[in-house]
Amino acid sequence: MKRAGDQADPGTTGETGRRAPAGAARAAQDRPARKGAPRAVQGPSARSAESALPAPVLPAEAPHSGAVLHSAPDENVIRLVAARPNHAEAWFRWRQESISRRFNPILPATVESLAERLSRSSHDLTNQRANEHRWIIDLRGTPIGTVALVSTSWTMGYSEIGYMLSENHQGRGLGTAAVSLFVDKIFRESSLERLFATISVENEASIRLVTRLGFTREGLLREHFLIEGRRIDELVYGILRREWSPHAPRRPPL
Repeated sequence: MKRAGDQADPGTTGETGRRAPAGAARAAQDRPARKGAPRAVQGPSARSAESALPAPVLPAEAPHSGAVLHSAPDENVIRLVAARPNHAEAWFRWRQESISRRFNPILPATVESLAERLSRSSHDLTNQRANEHRWIIDLRGTPIGTVALVSTSWTMGYSEIGYMLSENHQGRGLGTAAVSLFVDKIFRESSLERLFATISVENEASIRLVTRLGFTREGLLREHFLIEGRRIDELVYGILRREWSPHAPRRPPL
């Protein structure tokens, strides 16, 4: 998927990446952009750290502000849980997978260095002093990826998102569901007004993901990243708070 955020391997595709307790919402597959939303081309709190974040189920035209979130039971729901040092080994494995390395500027790291990094990350979106906010994508108790918020300017009100999903769980709509939950969480629990993701021009799956969620293509960064010895152009996709409307999740195909 696309890497976003983890400069040394952001996590969007790079932290390339996917979300359930009883009553949690269904993991969304790709849903059509709401009426009137910008359309693009295809392709990482106030809550308890470990609490499940149910996917929103709202009418397509329901306004985001003040909307009530409902959840529906589904054995395949996913949730976002606070990233902890004990997740370092799984994160290390995801970073080594071929798709992650193909589309993201993965910098050298050890399990120990990633654990240290996770110990410094925050899961509280009211914490404006943290350099990174990170969660683990959990599918029925199994970590399958990560989402992150990086390069944040609280003064200007923007941040970059990153996501990374394990190869074994891609192609089922789980990444779209996780990023949808993540974006909704950010806009509900923080004061940020704009989110953006940088995606390799070759990462068609990640481009499709953000497009489905209503992100708009904003620009091209020429030869922006060095990935496996090649200079790669990166696309910038962004979304504003006023443009975001939660998408009613669907159960991903198994």
